[in-house]
Amino acid sequence: MAKILTESDIFAEIENMVSSAKKFIVIISPYVSIEMINRILYLRNNNSSDVFLQIYCLSAYKHFNFSDKEKFDKEKKTFDDYFREISKFKNNRNFLLHPVDVLYDDPCLLDSSEMGYRSLFHCKCFFNEERFIISSMNLSSRVDRCELGILFYMLKNKKIYESLISWYLDFFCLKVHGEKYDKSYLFDRHKFGACIRCGCNIFFNYKFNVYGIEHKSESYCKLCYIDWGLAGAKNCKEVYCHFCGNENNSICTLLPVERSCLDKYRSLLPS
Repeated sequence: MAKILTESDIFAEIENMVSSAKKFIVIISPYVSIEMINRILYLRNNNSSDVFLQIYCLSAYKHFNFSDKEKFDKEKKTFDDYFREISKFKNNRNFLLHPVDVLYDDPCLLDSSEMGYRSLFHCKCFFNEERFIISSMNLSSRVDRCELGILFYMLKNKKIYESLISWYLDFFCLKVHGEKYDKSYLFDRHKFGACIRCGCNIFFNYKFNVYGIEHKSESYCKLCYIDWGLAGAKNCKEVYCHFCGNENNSICTLLPVERSCLDKYRSLLPS
């Protein structure tokens, strides 16, 4: 049977979902707070840092009031700096933070208050391999509001659970990432690397040709890829080794791996 959740139960069940996960956690919430992300990461790491955690939310552009520019600029910098730091390859492994409104949009829209489909991003759900929570509550600091949620268990509501997972893979991922995924996206072990510009977690770039320039964009996170593209998509001097996440002054767009990591990097590439 499904379980109805009131405002006092929702976050408790989200915490239980995070603490009980064995393989993956997905959190979809337009608005998030630094406090709550820290709490989720603490619970996940206390359980197992091997669990693949993804958080989809709106970027700082949507979190603050544009009418107060001074406050917006200050808060946005704090928010962006936090997102960059918490997502770094060296700080939190197996963790991806997706700024939904800038994942797949035209870079020319970045300074606009309207960002296509992602500006309509409204759903809130939280799930792992055993349970799925649909809620009216964002993952932001709790306030005295009337909220309602519903919890489905995979073993007791298998058909509903499977249909919700299919919604995420076939519909949500298509709208956000521009492509559909199968279940292996959630259940397979992922190899992570570092964005060569900001150092945050990204999927390891198996497609990169060490001796060529194919797929060079895949060594950047989405935000840095946009910055790189707006600057002319040229070979740029960068900061972090894609393989180990260490800072190195030899890193550039065409050579995203420091020389001491090249043999290890090549050993992971498909033959």
